[in-house]
Amino acid sequence: MKVENTVAVVTGSSSGEGAEAAIKLAALEAKVVVNYVNSNDCADQTLARLKELGGEGVSVRTDVADSLISVIQGSDLMTGQIISFDGGITIN
Repeated sequence: MKVENTVAVVTGSSSGEGAEAAIKLAALEAKVVVNYVNSNDCADQTLARLKELGGEGVSVRTDVADSLISVIQGSDLMTGQIISFDGGITIN
C-alpha cells in the first residue's frame, strides 16, 4: 500500500506499538496524527521522533474508547484538528 502524502490517524500512538506504527508510517512519508488520551509528554516524544525522521505530524488528545457521546464529541474535535492539519483523513 502506498502511503506517501496520505494522512494516517494512529490511535494510542503516544507509546508502545502505536508509537512504532506512527513512526513507521512517517518513515513511509505519511502525515501522522498521533492520538493520545493521557500522556501528552509521550505523544510529544513520538511526534518529535517522527519529525526527526523527516515526517510530518500533529498530536491530538481524544479518548476513542470512551462512551458513545464522548467519542462523537471527541471525534468531532479530532476531525476538526486533522482538517486544520492537512485537509482530512486518508488512512485510519
